[in-house]
Amino acid sequence: MEVTYIARGNVRGDCGHRHRTVEAAERCAEQDRRAIRRLPSSPYGAPYSDRRVVAVDERGYETGEEVR
Repeated sequence: MEVTYIARGNVRGDCGHRHRTVEAAERCAEQDRRAIRRLPSSPYGAPYSDRRVVAVDERGYETGEEVR
C-alpha cells in the first residue's frame, strides 16, 4: 500500500492532489491559508482554511497514520 499525503479540511475539502511527502502537503495547506486570508470578510465572519495534512491510501481513505 502506497501512502501519500493530502491537505484536507471539513470546510475547505481536499486540496485536489496527492503529495509524496508531508512537507509538500504542509506547503499546500499553508498556500491555502494564505490565499483565504486575502479574501474579504462577510457578514458571517472572516474566511478561514481548516486544511490539515493527512496520510491516505490509494483510494483516498485516511490511514490513521499520525502526521505531525
